[in-house]
Amino acid sequence: MRLHKAFWRNNFALFCLLILASCLASCDDSSANDEQLAAKEPSFFGNTYIQKTNKPIIFNVWATWCTPCVKEMPQLEALAAEGYYEVYALSIDRQKSAADKFWQKADYKHIKMLHDPSGKAFYEAYAGYPIPVTFILDEGGVVHGVEKGEREWSHPDMKSKIFETLHPNMK
Repeated sequence: MRLHKAFWRNNFALFCLLILASCLASCDDSSANDEQLAAKEPSFFGNTYIQKTNKPIIFNVWATWCTPCVKEMPQLEALAAEGYYEVYALSIDRQKSAADKFWQKADYKHIKMLHDPSGKAFYEAYAGYPIPVTFILDEGGVVHGVEKGEREWSHPDMKSKIFETLHPNMK
């Protein structure tokens, strides 16, 4: 019994790494890492959700049951209100009514809300990404960056990071 406990105590990290490696090996290429993600144009950013625009795009995936998602939404609204970006928020709530109720109560006017009740488009392309997750795209819909987790979108440092992500040669 003591040997068994000692084995797991000493090899737990190795076990976790093996499980993680196994999971990553089974993932498709689109979720393998951020560099691969940024190097290709995801299919669900085409005609399904986003139209081509003359502004860079901030594309946020969220749900009403996700506390960090709800917490960062006013920041995204403030960023959208500035007018430099097209800001989309894709709700993956199963019930559109939950997202609609939240949206109406918050009175967001500048973010374009979208709904995917199954989350199918998001999960097929990016299985394993936690929400909130936000994609930074250029005017043509090509992903240049991914922000995982809650962010302060209207903070000057975040605005600089968005600009540098979209214009890496202008630092």
